[in-house]
Formats: sequence, structure tokens, C-alpha cells
Amino acid sequence: MKNLFKDSELKYLNKHEPVSHDVLIELHGSEGRHGWPEVEVYHNKKIVYKGLVEHKHTLKIAVSKNHTRNIFKVCFTNKKPNDTVVDKQGNITHDKFVKVHSITIDNSYIDDVGKLCRVYIDEPSDYAGSSRGGNAMFFPGHLKLYYTNPPLDYIHQVYMQQGLFDTAEYKADIDLNFNRAVEILFNHSREDH
Repeated sequence: MKNLFKDSELKYLNKHEPVSHDVLIELHGSEGRHGWPEVEVYHNKKIVYKGLVEHKHTLKIAVSKNHTRNIFKVCFTNKKPNDTVVDKQGNITHDKFVKVHSITIDNSYIDDVGKLCRVYIDEPSDYAGSSRGGNAMFFPGHLKLYYTNPPLDYIHQVYMQQGLFDTAEYKADIDLNFNRAVEILFNHSREDH
């Protein structure tokens, strides 16, 4: 095996070993009557960001290989009942909300965040305590992402059954990469002879 892989690639062969990696969380915000959404982002109960999301904001969080259980929590903290702007016909023209647009875990880009996260609503009281899959918060509440380290092994095991990777684009990418690998191996074997 060592002859086939570079030393830097060998760490990926034992997928059950925790690895240090980065998590990128791309947030999108929409301005309401009283300004932009404010969020607090936590990694394992430690605050890693507190501030406004003006249009788009990307967070980069380093995760140590010692963190085997990881909980990321994005809290939407400043939504007011009158933040929604409605025109005379009753149509919503502006509303304050925050959305987790994408998450990149260990260099794996995931844009279907709703399959990875749960959204918990704090207010209004008739929705309080309810949760749903998704990536947008229109009411005060929080969104949670949980995974264990190594992340790619966990995501593959848990979310493969939900069809996270079961898209036409993903399958086309697999076919393309497989065909490229076969071509490289074929050309490499011809060079040896």
C-alpha cells in the first residue's frame, strides 16, 4: 500500500482515526425592518462567532483530532415580531432571516444542509420547542449539526441512507472520476512496458 500512496495520503486510508480538519459554514442573511440578523455560533458549547450576517458571511473553524464528538450550533438571536415588512396587499417585501447556505467539512462541500441539520424554534410560543430538518431560520431559534470524528466516515455511514449523496450530479462525478482513474492506470501500465 505504501508504494501506491504518498505519505500525505496515507492518513486517509485509516478512516476510523480522528483527524484534525476545518469546518466552513457559509451563512446568508436577509435584512428586516430593524437591520441584519445577528447570530451566535458555538462549537461544543464554546462560542466561535458572534455578529451580524450582512448578505453573506463565511466562518472557518478548526477542529482538533481530539474532538471526537462535534456539535455546531447557530443561534438566530435578534428577530423581532415587526421585522417583517408587508406591503398594502399583504405581501412580504422584506424579512429578517438567516440561512446556512453550505457547510464544508474536511474539504467536502455539502450544499444540501437540510439533511445534516435540525432547526429548533424558540419563538413564537405556538412553535416553541418544535424542530425540523432544514437550513433557514425565520424565527428566533437555533440550528444544530452533529457529527463524530472522523467526519467523512460518520457522514457516509449516517447520511448515505438519507440519499445525501444520491444525486445525478454525484453519480456523474463518480463515473467521471472512475473513468479518469481507469485511463490513468491504463496509461501508466502502458508506460511500464
